[in-house]
Amino acid sequence: MMSFMRSDYSSAEEWLTELKADRGWQNQQNRLQKACPDEIISLRAESEQEIGKGEMNYLWGVHGHCVESMVAIMWTESSMSMVKLISQTTAMLTINWIEQLAASSPDVAEALTGRAGEKDEEQFHFVHPEATDEQAWQIHNEVKRLVTHFGLKDIYDHLSDMKKEHKVLLPSNAENLYNELVRMGMSDGEGYSLKTFRNYYSRPSATGTSR
Repeated sequence: MMSFMRSDYSSAEEWLTELKADRGWQNQQNRLQKACPDEIISLRAESEQEIGKGEMNYLWGVHGHCVESMVAIMWTESSMSMVKLISQTTAMLTINWIEQLAASSPDVAEALTGRAGEKDEEQFHFVHPEATDEQAWQIHNEVKRLVTHFGLKDIYDHLSDMKKEHKVLLPSNAENLYNELVRMGMSDGEGYSLKTFRNYYSRPSATGTSR
């Protein structure tokens, strides 16, 4: 049984080793092993959302999805509770596990990247102009997963993170982006109105110049 006291561990590395051996992570691995490609996509989306809640998306990308580096950083954040540390680390371990699976399973890799049907799709209009073609389709699929799995606030927050990561370049006109997100699969029903979206989008950090 893991302890919820940092003082019970001599280092972040020792804590991570124990987490990997804990029943919680073992159960998550069993869930991943039994999952079909569509379930894998959902599990990755859930993990990405969890990392976003912890505001760790930027560092997670900067450190190349290295769990050890991220745990070392989070370990020093005294304001981060052990419960949050566990949830963040489990989400990162989940994404690592899925990335390793995709490297050895063409079916999973195709499902995750959406390469099979991309020629029939119109790419997301606000991909950052510096993105390569491969990166552009990855960003397209990230936005597609985002708008079909999450609520409007989470969509806004994640797009803001993607802007900081130079994945997207957002338009100054909220309606242009809203219409594009609806085209990508976002609901325009209750809880997803243009008026609500504009309220989030009016925040100073949201916009940039589109290409």
